[in-house]
Formats: sequence, C-alpha cells, structure tokens
Amino acid sequence: MLALTPSISNKNTQAKISTIFKNIVDPSLKNYARIYVRYTSIITEKWGNKVV
Repeated sequence: MLALTPSISNKNTQAKISTIFKNIVDPSLKNYARIYVRYTSIITEKWGNKVV
C-alpha cells in the first residue's frame, strides 16, 4: 500500500497506518460512493436517462 515509504519497516507503524487507513479513508470512500449514487439517481430522475 505504502511502497513509496521504504523507511517504514516497523510492523507496528505499518499496523497503525493500516488502522488509520481503514478507519478514515475507507469510510470516507464509502460515504463518497453513497453520495455519488444518490446524486446520479437524482439526475436520472430529473432528466430521464441522461446522466451528466
């Protein structure tokens, strides 16, 4: 995942980073996907099949 930081060889640090990734990035991606689906469905309702 973080190949561009080879200095992080400590397993504990990698575990912390992966935990942060799971706790922050993953939920925000899911939240973004949910908003995107809602947004596109609203557009589809208003303008038929024309999805912008």
